[in-house]
Formats: sequence, C-alpha cells, structure tokens
Amino acid sequence: RRFTYYTVFSIPRSIRAWHAHRTINNRFDHAAYGLQPKHDVFGAHTTQNDELPIRLASGTIVVKPNIEKFTENDVYFTDGSRAENIDYVVLSTGYDITFPIVESGKMIKVNNNQVELYKYMFPIDQPHNTFAVIGLIQPLGSIMPIAEMQARVFFAALSGEATLPSVSEMKRDIMVKREKMRKQYVDSHRHTIQVDYIPFMDELATIIGCRPRFFPLILQDTPLAMATTFGPCAPYIY
Repeated sequence: RRFTYYTVFSIPRSIRAWHAHRTINNRFDHAAYGLQPKHDVFGAHTTQNDELPIRLASGTIVVKPNIEKFTENDVYFTDGSRAENIDYVVLSTGYDITFPIVESGKMIKVNNNQVELYKYMFPIDQPHNTFAVIGLIQPLGSIMPIAEMQARVFFAALSGEATLPSVSEMKRDIMVKREKMRKQYVDSHRHTIQVDYIPFMDELATIIGCRPRFFPLILQDTPLAMATTFGPCAPYIY
C-alpha cells in the first residue's frame, strides 16, 4: 500500500532497523547460533527458512567460520577446526550478470555485476531504443508486475508514444541508483540490481504517463484517489 510504504520509510532507517532486529531476534536469536551479520537487518536481502533454526538446535547443521584451505579430503577453517572426509563442497557464490547471446556480450556493459542500463532496461549508448532487457531487477516485492511495466515502457518508447531522456540524464539516473544502493546495502555482487517495488513502478509509470497522483485524482475521482493511495498497490492501479 502506497500510504503504508511511504509512512514506514519516513521513519529513520536506524529506528526501523532496531525494531526489525528486535522483532526477528525475538523469534530466533541469530547471535546465539553464530548467524548475526555485521550489517543491519536492511543491509542485505533476507533469507527466510523455517527449518534452519531446528537444524541448528538439533546439531544436524553446524555453523563454521571462513575456510582457510582445502586438502584432498579435508577442509580447514580459520578458527583452527577441521572437517574430515568431505564428500561434497557446495559453493553458494551467486551469479555473474552476463549477456553472451547479445552481440557476444559487447552491447551491454557489465562491471562488477553493475549494468549500464537505464531503468535496468535500455543500453544508454544505443542510437535507437529498439532493444531492452526485461526483468533484470531484484525487487523488494514482486518481479512480474515490474517486468510488465518495463514491457509497457519499452513498447511506448519503440512506438514513439514516450520519449526517453538524453544520454547524460540516463547516466545520471544510473549513478544516482548506484549511490543509493551503496548506502543501503553492503558492497556485494548480489546488490547491484535492487529496486523497491512502489518507487520503481512509479518511475516507470511516470515515463508513460500512467502514475496515479493523489491530488489531481482527489478532485476528479475521490474513490479512485483513495483506492490508489490507501489500497493495495497492485499493477491495475497503473
């Protein structure tokens, strides 16, 4: 809900993080089980698993520190402990963003998993807006409504119904998003395409002129204004 989102995010981050940290640890004490991160609760995307606390409490999963080295069958950890006769090692290192099928990866510039795409869609150095990437986002919310809105923006730009800004303005938008992400999340290959559902949907909707605005709507259609502001922020409000 738009009203709820902007009301919550008007509260200073430190207060929101403190409250969330307290609420989460009331359910499961992360420090007691060796899972307390150095960043605050909003510094990374959360991973929820109802089975993990039970596994940790029963000892079927053991938390270990960083790996120091491998031998043929053993793993040594930085605290001096060792795991012997290991059968498998699963490296949960995430993904590298690449586009090898698009001009052998030369069209879309990627540096440390950061993409040179306006609204995570348009390559900024292309003379025409005839190519876009859809769905290359990791939202706080659902991907599919955003992907649908990106598709609407693409076809509006392709047909000439919408005009994209200049290259310099696109670059500025990209840099602003990177700086905001740097302040919100820990520096990681994982945190390069993060968006918040409502603000990003509003950004895309503004390009094609379908963003609901409360004050004009309250004069023209009061029930609609109330629904788009206080009701669920579903795709159909755009």
